Amino acid sequence: MMQGDWTHFDSTEVSGIMGLAVDCPYVGGPAVYKARTLAMPYLPSLNFDDLWICNSMGIYKNGNTRFAEENKLLNGGNILAAKPAVYDEQYTVYPNPSSGQLSIAYEGTAERKAVFTLYDMLGNVILKKTDVVTYVSIEIPNIANGVYTYSITDESHIYKRGKLIIER
Repeated sequence: MMQGDWTHFDSTEVSGIMGLAVDCPYVGGPAVYKARTLAMPYLPSLNFDDLWICNSMGIYKNGNTRFAEENKLLNGGNILAAKPAVYDEQYTVYPNPSSGQLSIAYEGTAERKAVFTLYDMLGNVILKKTDVVTYVSIEIPNIANGVYTYSITDESHIYKRGKLIIER
C-alpha cells in the first residue's frame, strides 16, 4: 500500500479532510467516504466504526437512542425515544490539533462539575478527567497521532462532543 505525505495539501485542507473522514455519514453524506478515500493512503491502519462515530455525536439511526435500539432488539418492543440533546454550554477545548497538552475552559454561568472523556476511533476510553469546573489543563497520554473524539458530560447532560487531532 502506498505510504505518502500530505505535501500536495496545505494544512487547512489536511485538517478538513481528516475532520470530514471521521464525521458521521448520516451528517456528511458521500463527502465522508470521499474524505476517507483521500486519507487512506496516508493512514492505512485507520478504521471507521460508523455506528460508534454517529452515536458518539448524538446521532442515532431512525432518531432512537442506543438504549432504545438495543431494547427494541432484545425485547421486540417498539420504543420511541428522543435523541439526547447536546448543550454547547460555552465549553472551549483547545488547542486543536494538540501536541499533548489540552485546555478546557467553561465560560458559562451555571455551577457544574463535568467529565471530559477522550475516545479512540474504536470507542475505547483513552482518558477520563473528572471535576472539570471552569478551567482545566490536561496532559494527554502518549498516544498515536490521529483523530480522536471527546465528550464533556455530567450525570444527565451532554454538554459538548467533538473531534480532537493529536499531532506530536
